[in-house]
Amino acid sequence: MDRSPYAAIAPVTLLWHPVPKELQSEQRIGSIPPEERQVWVWVHPAAFGETFLCLQTTCERQVRHVIQLGL
Repeated sequence: MDRSPYAAIAPVTLLWHPVPKELQSEQRIGSIPPEERQVWVWVHPAAFGETFLCLQTTCERQVRHVIQLGL
């Protein structure tokens, strides 16, 4: 970890699933429920374990960072 952008795990394809238009009004992005925000990730099955661990670790770090900032 922490080698970005070097030592990539594998090629990936990302598809951002945008927030539905009815939720995109003047609301702040933080007020949109997490289940309404999605990104789909395709990676070769041989790289799944390492990719999943990397995504999990990155998300946990982000959550801790947000909590520390009090957002």
